[in-house]
Amino acid sequence: MGGGVVVLGVMLCLSCLQLSAASSGDRRLDFRQCVENCEVTGCAVLWPPVEGGRHCIKGCVAEDGENSGTAGTKNGSSAKWRGPTEPWYLPLTQWDCLSECKYQCMVRVETRKKNEAQSHPPYRAEQYFGKWPFVRVLGIEEVASVVFSIFNLLAHAYGLWSFSKLAATLPRSSSPGSPSLYGFIGLWKLFGVISINSWVWSIVFHSRSTTFTERLDYVSAIISVGYNFLIALIRTLNFKQEALRAMISAPVIGFTSTHVLYMLFYDFDYGLNMKVCLVLAILQTTFWPIWAIAVKHPAMGKIFFVDFGMLAALGLEVFDFPPLFGLFDSHSLWHLATVPLVSCWWSFVQDDARWTSKVAALNDAKKPL
Repeated sequence: MGGGVVVLGVMLCLSCLQLSAASSGDRRLDFRQCVENCEVTGCAVLWPPVEGGRHCIKGCVAEDGENSGTAGTKNGSSAKWRGPTEPWYLPLTQWDCLSECKYQCMVRVETRKKNEAQSHPPYRAEQYFGKWPFVRVLGIEEVASVVFSIFNLLAHAYGLWSFSKLAATLPRSSSPGSPSLYGFIGLWKLFGVISINSWVWSIVFHSRSTTFTERLDYVSAIISVGYNFLIALIRTLNFKQEALRAMISAPVIGFTSTHVLYMLFYDFDYGLNMKVCLVLAILQTTFWPIWAIAVKHPAMGKIFFVDFGMLAALGLEVFDFPPLFGLFDSHSLWHLATVPLVSCWWSFVQDDARWTSKVAALNDAKKPL
């Protein structure tokens, strides 16, 4: 969303950045011992056992009836892990034996800590592999973030649909066969498509975080950041000629493509990616309000509302806290906070189309026949 949307791209990148480093939870001795034992036996258990006791993962057992480890063998057996088979949603959401072992061990470690906190408070949740211990629902890891990401996707879908309806009614030049007086329709439609794509992969990533879903979430966020920077340049500089647009698009597309290829095939550098996102964010957040003030845009208030709203929502990311009820962490609430900002930005886009077309129509009427 202009300056706001690139901050969205930055936060999509941040949502993956947390996975890059180990956390205190996965460094715990009891957790590591539980996982190591589960890798061999297929059962998650702590010693001494906690409430809920031993949890053996159906499907993480060798075909000959013996449990097998990550190498697929035990005591020389060639039997392989099939992966979790129950409940039914685990194979659908791509949980394998190792990831299921880690989840079940995490649950048992946190359960023990809660029990101990009853006599020795307070209880403090810990992060595991950069993520809080969420309550899994139907195989989905971060339910609240998934639901709120869907809200954002729907807000973009509705914004794109309503803008497309408006675009069909905008006035055209008096010249026969001339295009719309608002020369940015195609750019905003593509903006909607790219934004929807970003939220699709946000939904997928928060549903089940794997290397594959992480990469797709990152790439879609990078593309979104790069395109938002491009549309900010084209709109604020009022480039309508195709030659000018091509001249400014080529370096931006080239830089974004090079950055994506570097991340995917050379070095998936989280720090570098964050720097790239932040630089583009600062530039964009500067372009839009300066332009709105310079042209005295009648909808400049919506630009400021989105930009300041995003900055305020970022506080949720700064003051990170464990998930309430195992579902609502600060990042999920940030996703919720962006929903009205998405709607506000699409409202600005429609206002911009109406205002620009009205001014262009008045100028067109003054031209001599």
